[in-house]
Amino acid sequence: MLHLPPIPELAQFNWERMSQQWSSLTLQTKKIADGAGQGEEFKALEQQVRQCVLNKDITQLKNTLLKRKGVRVLTQLWIDKEEVRKGSLNEETIDYIQAKHPKLGMSSLMNLISLVYRYFDALVDGNIFNRLTQWLNQQIEQRLKDRKNSSDTILSVLNQAKWLLDITAPKALVDLARQNHLDLNEQLKKLRLNELPQGRFLDICHAQYYLDTLKEIPVGEQHDVLHELLKQDVATMPFEEGKRIGHIALEIIIDRSAGAPSEIWQNFVLNLAGDPRIANTATNYRQWWKPIGENRVKAVTSWLAKEDLRLFLGAIEEYANYTGDEALNRMFPARKRFLEGLYEHGFVRNTRLMLGTNAAKTVKTVLGNDLKINYINLSGSQETHTSIIYLDCGDFHIVEGSHEFKLWIYMGLPSEKPVS
Repeated sequence: MLHLPPIPELAQFNWERMSQQWSSLTLQTKKIADGAGQGEEFKALEQQVRQCVLNKDITQLKNTLLKRKGVRVLTQLWIDKEEVRKGSLNEETIDYIQAKHPKLGMSSLMNLISLVYRYFDALVDGNIFNRLTQWLNQQIEQRLKDRKNSSDTILSVLNQAKWLLDITAPKALVDLARQNHLDLNEQLKKLRLNELPQGRFLDICHAQYYLDTLKEIPVGEQHDVLHELLKQDVATMPFEEGKRIGHIALEIIIDRSAGAPSEIWQNFVLNLAGDPRIANTATNYRQWWKPIGENRVKAVTSWLAKEDLRLFLGAIEEYANYTGDEALNRMFPARKRFLEGLYEHGFVRNTRLMLGTNAAKTVKTVLGNDLKINYINLSGSQETHTSIIYLDCGDFHIVEGSHEFKLWIYMGLPSEKPVS
């Protein structure tokens, strides 16, 4: 986890003035970006620089970087071309440009700002993020010394808000939004930060906001943030320590729910990660369940034990009512009370539901095709209406079924099949 410093003393900042200045900055950046790449000479130089990097022709690349236009082209390619960024964005190149061009042209400076906000934490490896932000701060301060420069006021915005060029900036922005009692989008608009290049910086801001909100909403309640976190591009967004946003959301939901999740939160977990009671070699298990730890998997498995019981008992009740089976209707209340009592008294550790074809249809009809748990299909012409449930109660195991099925109690695991 990142150890975040406290937010700077932002209360003294003139946010209204900064908003106007930032608007001017983004307009100028867009004007520069729209003008980049125009003309055959520029395109030819782009191709030349790209080939130098791909061919690892360091001598020719350095010759090209002696010209300001060469620096402008390379910084633009760092934004646009991954192979150029990977092949040349390093401390050696930065040192060389700094030595030959103590003061960057405005286009190159804007390119570096765009580069940082577009890729942000993806630039942390190899200390590149720190080198780039140090370089930017030095360039901004240097330009502010030249009071004849028309961009003094614009660059002073970045100079006064140095925290925006820090790896902790997304967290600081989210905290600032909460201090101001603003939605994150409103806070970003207030600072004109929503007009930054789309990329990791804004993604992390939103992700941090969603997760912080998830930690604070009432346990078990519906909230718009749940819908946002289920979006594939949000859930799979890299976050920290090899985990994705979806992993952190699962951890928060599972830990806050303890042993009694609401249907809304349970559905969120199942919609995002699926049923964990599958082979630990399955892709879905490795992608979502393995990273969050065995204890959380066990917690969700316990939730689903109750869900299995509900579905099993519901299928029997529905079938008994549909067929008018007096024997089944007579024995159902006691059977239901016994099985639910085992769960309520903490005996049930795990369950697996097994459904015949028609029994599964009955369950799906009751749920409106909203069946999310992973049940076992029973095969055979005699099994179409049958529902069976296996309960792992630790010291003993139970297999119970519908119709004329007897209740079987075992002092050991009856078979590997229900749990494999």
